[in-house]
Amino acid sequence: MGYIFILSLTDELAIQDVNPYSAFIFIEIANNTYTGAFLTETQNISVHFQQCEKLVKAVPVLTLGRPHEFGKMKEVIGLITSYVSALPE
Repeated sequence: MGYIFILSLTDELAIQDVNPYSAFIFIEIANNTYTGAFLTETQNISVHFQQCEKLVKAVPVLTLGRPHEFGKMKEVIGLITSYVSALPE
């Protein structure tokens, strides 16, 4: 099983669970898809929203807070790796 990480800029590295029924999750997923820019032209907004809803229900979503410092990338990768490996399969 995979995970979706919603990225945010914070001072400290942190991973947090997010309520899958939160409007925040749905909005973040809908706003951060490649097809989002084309939805008005193709008039497929409702289909896109349905797909986002299915995705959020099927895949766990977490937030990943991290500083905007490339030098911290090893720490970010280490945090993600240890967090995900500790999760039940």
